[in-house]
Formats: sequence, structure tokens, C-alpha cells
Amino acid sequence: CRALLDDLDNLKLRKEMQIASMLAGMAISQTRTAIAHSISYPLTYTYNVPHGLASSFTLEAITLKLKEEKVLDKEEQKILDEVVNLLQRFPLKKMIKKYLNLTQATDLVSEMYHPERMKNFLLKLTELELKQILISSFNG
Repeated sequence: CRALLDDLDNLKLRKEMQIASMLAGMAISQTRTAIAHSISYPLTYTYNVPHGLASSFTLEAITLKLKEEKVLDKEEQKILDEVVNLLQRFPLKKMIKKYLNLTQATDLVSEMYHPERMKNFLLKLTELELKQILISSFNG
């Protein structure tokens, strides 16, 4: 993925990304989505936030929550740290603020807290913890 970001014209890497995207979509169709998507849907249908942005801007805060709760082994944490490093290359906080502010986002917490998707997350979160993830995602 990093190599593709550095070489967007690389057709081989773009093909590999398309295959990865297709496989991810197939997996999601079988298992349903989890917390990041649960957060994203109300943002997209209420404020027209693009799906990729709505699904990704909270990933760093979600990863930090997993790290705090110590539910991952060393290898899993290493992988998530790499994901966070990749995400930090994008101005996600700045981008999300073009569509809505923190208050508008937190006003949607009850819609974001979808029980079926929350079951697909490693932690049992409360609506307050979900709100804290949003606050961290907006403010850093």
C-alpha cells in the first residue's frame, strides 16, 4: 500500500490493491462490518462524508483504544502500528472537518452505536466510549 502511494501510476500495484479491495468486500459480506463502519454510515448519509474518509478517520483512535485495553498480542499490535503510521500520512482530521464538526459528529453517537456491528469489535464499548473515540479523532 505504501508503495502504491508513492507510485500511483503503477498498474501492477493498482491491480493488487483492487484484488485486496475485492477480497475485503467478500469478507465483509460474510462477517458484517465493525466499529469504524458503524461510525461511518451516519456521517455519510447525514453529511455526505465520503465512505473512505468516514470509515478511516477514527481508526487511529480505535487502535489506541485496543492498545490501552491490551487485547492484542505483539504481532497484532505491530501490524496495527503500521496501519496507524500509514494513516498518519493523510490529513484525515483536517479532511473530516470540511464536512462536519465534533458536535455534529457526537450528536450522531446513538445512530453510530449499532449493536450488530459493535458485536464484531474486540471490545464491548459503551456509547460514552464511542463518543470519546470521536473526540480523540477530531482533536488528536
